[in-house]
Amino acid sequence: MDRFVKLDKGDFVGRDAAVASLTVGPERRLCLFTVDVDGADVLGDEPIWHDGEVVGWATSGGYAHWSEASCALGYLPVNLAGADTPSAGFEVEVLGVRRAATRLDKPLFDPSGSRMRS
Repeated sequence: MDRFVKLDKGDFVGRDAAVASLTVGPERRLCLFTVDVDGADVLGDEPIWHDGEVVGWATSGGYAHWSEASCALGYLPVNLAGADTPSAGFEVEVLGVRRAATRLDKPLFDPSGSRMRS
């Protein structure tokens, strides 16, 4: 939100909260996953597991026909969402069954943006 809030504008309602939020940084990041599923896709609100512990939740998901993969979006703690942390070892619970998931650091389709610019 830092690009939408001008802190040098003077005093305004919520300024102290905005400064505190910018100083501390976000607690969670939205991440993309591919999920190894069999006949069912992530819909939303499914738990995301890592090392036997629930660490986040899926917000949405579905099958990406062009990429031929089941995908999910979900929130993770910042320490698990960075490119310097392993992307494997995650699981997403789909219909009560934990399914292996891989966190992706780049978009699944056209990560370089070359198709969009052609």
